[in-house]
Amino acid sequence: MTVMSPGSFTSSAANVAEKQLRALAGVIAVVFLAGLVAALGAEPTSGEFGIRFPHSSTLAAPLALLAAISWGAADYVAGTASRRSSALRIVVGSHMVGLIALTVFSPLIRSSAEVSDLLWGVGGGVGGGLGTLLLYRGLAVGRMAVVAPVTAAQAAAIPVLVGLIGGDVISNLGLLGIGLAFPAVVLVAMAPDDGAPRGSQGSFGTWIQQPGLVHAIVGGVGFGMFYVCLDRTGGDTGVWPLLAARVASVVMLGAVAMAVERRILPSAEVRAATLVAGALDVAAAVLFLMATRQGALAVASILTSMYPATTVLLAVFLLRERCSTTQILGMALSGLAIGFLVMS
Repeated sequence: MTVMSPGSFTSSAANVAEKQLRALAGVIAVVFLAGLVAALGAEPTSGEFGIRFPHSSTLAAPLALLAAISWGAADYVAGTASRRSSALRIVVGSHMVGLIALTVFSPLIRSSAEVSDLLWGVGGGVGGGLGTLLLYRGLAVGRMAVVAPVTAAQAAAIPVLVGLIGGDVISNLGLLGIGLAFPAVVLVAMAPDDGAPRGSQGSFGTWIQQPGLVHAIVGGVGFGMFYVCLDRTGGDTGVWPLLAARVASVVMLGAVAMAVERRILPSAEVRAATLVAGALDVAAAVLFLMATRQGALAVASILTSMYPATTVLLAVFLLRERCSTTQILGMALSGLAIGFLVMS
């Protein structure tokens, strides 16, 4: 199999890939949104209206893994669309989809948010918005199999450190899983470079110069900020912090889009993909928020950081990007790390 570079992503290949991703991502979006509503579970109480987040430590790992799958699929959809349209407008469009969904969904949840919770949400929105923009730009100019894992590693490192410093209690199995997760993500990022001189493939010097890598590193810091800010919100705030985050990101990035490109919405050819990406992204964000309410931030962020496996697998099967032996080893280590974290 050959690696499809951004330059060789032809219109015919784009059309075929879009048909496939619409079918795949559309099914995933419906399943996750339906599963999300079911997971919240109605708890009717006299004189009260709405649904409430569940509280069970056993739900933390499954919710984080569902968030990882949903985010990975969203990144694949938006990444392919960004090769044919402005990454900035795709981010704005996908976040507008999330904003609309959260505006409808937020009042249905029994919750109580303080001003401080909303401010943490705004901070998370700034970090997450910048992180998403840089990630999608990186996916557009570089290999998905490199950009997504590097972003995930950066994004996971920050909340793990913050959580451990803040007193998160993690079992020995959990610590072992965290220890395996970081090298696993790095191995998944070691994509082969067919244009590199023989003998230099896989070297650090070649890896660090790959297109999109700087976007991935800086974008990961933005996502780490998003994770930490959401974790700082109260346990009974529902999804109001996420709504505040989406308002902040849409306003900030929308203003940038108007100043730079004079347009906010993506082009017509990628609007369907933007809609799917936005639905998957907001579902993942809510699932991650729920996961942090059930367990330690360090564990939730590490499990969520496994999302590149979804992106890489979709790129391999739909875009025919080549998966190296090193990447396969990395995905195997990811599975082992997930197992330890789930059992912890």
